[in-house]
Amino acid sequence: MYAKAGLDAKGIVKKVFEALGKERFSWQGKYFQVDDTHVVPFPKEKFRVTLGGTSDRTYELAAKNGWSVAVPPLLPYVALQNQLDLYRAKCAEYGTQPDIVWIHACHLDEDRATALREARDWIIGFIRGNCSPLTEYQAPPAADLLKADYGFYAAGIMEQLNALSFEQLVKDDYVWVGTPDDVIARIEQTR
Repeated sequence: MYAKAGLDAKGIVKKVFEALGKERFSWQGKYFQVDDTHVVPFPKEKFRVTLGGTSDRTYELAAKNGWSVAVPPLLPYVALQNQLDLYRAKCAEYGTQPDIVWIHACHLDEDRATALREARDWIIGFIRGNCSPLTEYQAPPAADLLKADYGFYAAGIMEQLNALSFEQLVKDDYVWVGTPDDVIARIEQTR
């Protein structure tokens, strides 16, 4: 698609930001020409850019551009602490404000025992489904993953996650299951 448009990936991103930042814009590409067009609806307020990923490059890029990061929903804070610390440090270096979007699987019920009982199948399905690209299919060679800055996927983390029991997932903070008060406490500890 990029080659057809006459741009590389960076060029496409630049044009998207241009379209979102100007009321009207034009573009004369190799294969497509766009004259005096606009995005509908045009964003009336400053928009927020959020990157998600697991590579250090993702966190550095977000910090450099003042973008937020979305934390992968499959890991406890302790597994992401190095990248979040890197993001905060890079934000300080670039003079941008850290903005972390925390996504975390949770299941609530007024009764803790009910929450634990009802969450078991859902949580196991959620974890197994997210791990399936690395556990049910032939993974690319680790060297290729590392070269592409996908070291997270070469580290065996998802395969280890897939092997954890429901009890271990809850105990080790991969998922939050319990009463609203239990989850509020976990949120406060994470903050």
